[in-house]
Amino acid sequence: MAHALGSEFRSRQAVVQPIMSVVKPKICCYGNASALFEAAARLIAERIVQQVEKRGTCRLALAGSTTPRPVYQRLAVTSTDRRNILIFY
Repeated sequence: MAHALGSEFRSRQAVVQPIMSVVKPKICCYGNASALFEAAARLIAERIVQQVEKRGTCRLALAGSTTPRPVYQRLAVTSTDRRNILIFY
């Protein structure tokens, strides 16, 4: 009896589909902190555009504190359309 219930349960389990494909790590070196912040903001903006084009919306979770602030400041002045971005902070 337990075996039958177990197989029934397994057949009802949801199949989880990843939202984005797995990104292989890429190590980059920058000459100074400002160049790093610019590159990080540009990468985030590119990913936002990709997700909005693909899914119609983008969910973006931001870290708090002061460490990421320079990246967020640069991201704020990009021309990215913010109407379809849900930001969680």
